[in-house]
Amino acid sequence: MRHACCFILLFVLLGNAWPVGAEEKGQTEEDFKRQKLIEEHAKKKRASNYPALFKKAAKEFDVPVNLLEGIAFAETRWEHLVRRENIDFDCGMPPMYGIMGLWNNDYFGHSLILASDLIHEKPDVLKKDVFQNMRGGARLLKKIYDENPVPEWTKRGELESWFYAIVKYCGIPETDKEFSYQHALDVYEAMSQGYHSEGIGFDATSGLKLDAMRSEVTRVKTEALKKHKLEEQQSTNQIAPAEISPTGDKEKAKK
Repeated sequence: MRHACCFILLFVLLGNAWPVGAEEKGQTEEDFKRQKLIEEHAKKKRASNYPALFKKAAKEFDVPVNLLEGIAFAETRWEHLVRRENIDFDCGMPPMYGIMGLWNNDYFGHSLILASDLIHEKPDVLKKDVFQNMRGGARLLKKIYDENPVPEWTKRGELESWFYAIVKYCGIPETDKEFSYQHALDVYEAMSQGYHSEGIGFDATSGLKLDAMRSEVTRVKTEALKKHKLEEQQSTNQIAPAEISPTGDKEKAKK
């Protein structure tokens, strides 16, 4: 829930709540100012030429470039997040670092530190430098992919074989894996559609095994729901009901 809160906030901050180019009647002066800021931000993002940087980082660590672009889109909407230490604006969430959405906390993990070590750079470099953040994210993703099995409905070398690697990369704990699996599916759903707006540009990837992924996510969610219901039932059963004596007095239940 906390994870979803941060993404909703980020979604609004990046202007997705107000489509660029919208010309609806009744716009206020503040609306036009906000739209202008969004357009300027998109222009700067296009000037940064992120696709070329994604391609370079992906090639260096043998990661599919469209996968890297899709992960960055799902994590940050291609926004290089720089933590402003004097501003509390993360809705109770620990801060996320850079365009690849790296973490450094005890809940989502310490992917920032791991990625930094893997490319032999200091964490502060990955926080500030967008390309080094891409390199760190790509190298970490490759390591996770190489060290873990792939889904039974795919094989190594296929784009879908990175599904479990994305599940682990996002940092959502195993105890909440229904959310990490959904997040991985979101990455592939975004890839299947492509996106060209607000300074973001990547083409749709065709032929993805989305049905197999959706079935896997449904299975995980169903198992999680059963587990939660069982835990609730067990918790309820631990509270023994009071027994009523013939006189109407409550007696402690016998254990």
